[in-house]
Amino acid sequence: MAAQTHDIFIEQGSTFRMRLRPASATVDFTGSTFRGQIRKTAAAADVIAEFLVTTGNDGTSYYDLTLTAALTAAIPTLSNRTTVYRYDVEALLADGRVIRLIQGSVTVYPEVTK
Repeated sequence: MAAQTHDIFIEQGSTFRMRLRPASATVDFTGSTFRGQIRKTAAAADVIAEFLVTTGNDGTSYYDLTLTAALTAAIPTLSNRTTVYRYDVEALLADGRVIRLIQGSVTVYPEVTK
């Protein structure tokens, strides 16, 4: 299963939420945990932010990526300009496999009103 590529846009200081549906109905996500991070580059050691990842009631039909307003406010922008990062989200399946679900760039627009 190849990861979906989807570029996202975050307004610094605003709550971010995105609902996604797994691209493959052939993978059983029951009992899975999810993790997702934003970094300057894929190889960067520092984590800029971590998504809170929650799933639907059945644990398989969808998953939501969320960043609180406080978390997005803490994402640095370079010289108060729009800044681009990288992200991905992975599922850690109950059987021990790890599957990357989605990946792409994150464009952060700086907050003006504080």
